[in-house]
Amino acid sequence: MIESPWLDDLVCRTRQKDILRILAHRFGVVPPEMAAGLRNVESEESLDALVDWAMTCPDLEAFRGRLAL
Repeated sequence: MIESPWLDDLVCRTRQKDILRILAHRFGVVPPEMAAGLRNVESEESLDALVDWAMTCPDLEAFRGRLAL
């Protein structure tokens, strides 16, 4: 596997964008502070868990709680 900080950052940003798309599709407008908080998450494991939670959480407040804002 090729290790590249640039590629890691690209994958991370793409996952963050995907999470925001899922939330927007399910709940409408995502508050800017939630989007900003999500940009602080860079761990692959955390992003994986947040993708799953974005697809199943009951509302944005529940997602916010998992995001720990």
